[in-house]
Amino acid sequence: MPYGPRHPCRFTLQDRLVMKSVHVWERPTQRRIFTDVERALIFLAQSWPAEFRGSGKHREAIWRAELALKASASDEFRMAFIVAAAEAGILAVRGTEAAPEEASKLAAE
Repeated sequence: MPYGPRHPCRFTLQDRLVMKSVHVWERPTQRRIFTDVERALIFLAQSWPAEFRGSGKHREAIWRAELALKASASDEFRMAFIVAAAEAGILAVRGTEAAPEEASKLAAE
């Protein structure tokens, strides 16, 4: 499967579904980068901010992750993950050192 701007996902030798990176704030001063669907799904299931667990956007991201893993396609999941992270205030805008609140404002623009 090709990999590049038009095909942003592929499987690695370790059978992980790779996607274009998504940066989130794991803690107020600790950024985490996700480059595969499996690890992002684990984060959604185990480490998502409590006040946003179960929101519509959170459930959508989990559902899209499961679909992506079945269909080997990460595009829709990646977008759902970004939207859910922005809702939760943990989306980190790549290339900035903005605090989580500021990053969420930038993501909404």
